[in-house]
Amino acid sequence: MEFLHANSMDRLNRQQLYNRSRQAVAETKHIGRSDIFFPLQKFYVAGVETKRLLHYQLVNKPGRWHPGSSSALPNFATAFKIIRERWPQLGSSSSEEPLFLLAAGYRSGSTLLQRMLMKERWMWGEPYGHSGLMENLSTVFRCLTQDWPEDNFLENHPRFNNTYDQTWIANLYPDPQHLVEATLQYMQTLFATPARGKGYERWGIKEVTLDTNMALFLKWLYPGCRLVFLIRNPYYAYRSYRRFDSTWFARWPDHPLTSPEQFGAHWLSMAQGFIAQAEELGAMVLRYEDIKSPDFNWTAVEQHIGHSLDRGAVEYRVSGHDPDAKLTDLETIHRELFRLSNVVNTFASSIGYWLPTPDDLIE
Repeated sequence: MEFLHANSMDRLNRQQLYNRSRQAVAETKHIGRSDIFFPLQKFYVAGVETKRLLHYQLVNKPGRWHPGSSSALPNFATAFKIIRERWPQLGSSSSEEPLFLLAAGYRSGSTLLQRMLMKERWMWGEPYGHSGLMENLSTVFRCLTQDWPEDNFLENHPRFNNTYDQTWIANLYPDPQHLVEATLQYMQTLFATPARGKGYERWGIKEVTLDTNMALFLKWLYPGCRLVFLIRNPYYAYRSYRRFDSTWFARWPDHPLTSPEQFGAHWLSMAQGFIAQAEELGAMVLRYEDIKSPDFNWTAVEQHIGHSLDRGAVEYRVSGHDPDAKLTDLETIHRELFRLSNVVNTFASSIGYWLPTPDDLIE
């Protein structure tokens, strides 16, 4: 029988260790719970760290992990199905009606719409975006499964029977409904309360990296919320983005948007989701090109959001970059747009967005 010490992790390729461990688990169908070793049919793994690593990756989530990967949480839509099956009564008690303006990536005109909304509603703009604040609020719910937390971890499980001093209580969790209420209280404290302190009864949030999974999460927290999805021609959005020298992120710090391909992939995933799921989520889809038109009819938008807009704000050009800055190397830009088109063209052209010619790029 082979004997593998934890220090061998430095000597044995992780992929080899992983493959051998998976084979052994498949043969034994069992991992023992020895404090020091566990048998894997053909060898023992010694050392607590290595044992726990393999037990976690091979038993708790087999088939989902590969060496070097981070934890693979399901998206919220997947987790939401589990939540509804396991806790069908779990839900929000909020009667608030915030507005969530989600744009398909950067330079999509979301700030223009945000300024128009400020007439009647305090609109936060990408709050603490680098921290992943909004996404991380959903993480605890994405961790919920059919098996975790175990029912006997929850505060109201019959095993406790009000004898907490005589019962194993190492794992004692608040009911999941308290998770929902605590998340709502967090949102209220961070967003609603300061908005009202500024004299606004209504509030909302503008984001450029949140997809339909997060839209579903926000709709679950606030059933009465107003959702607006904003899409812009990806070629002109990228041209605008190219004026900036700093790096922006789909998710900080590991998903930068530094190439046309990365920019395009981000736009594509967002725009496809918005178009496909708008009706299901009760969202209104707007195009930047439409709202910039002087003939655009804002009545349907105002009915959807429940109040009037500052329509005059569209006349004011407010830019995050030097308004006199021009893109002069149009040949380079067009080559980059061609690379962008390799990613987005099939879908973009299906909704009327085509690769512009070099002449189209002249400002």
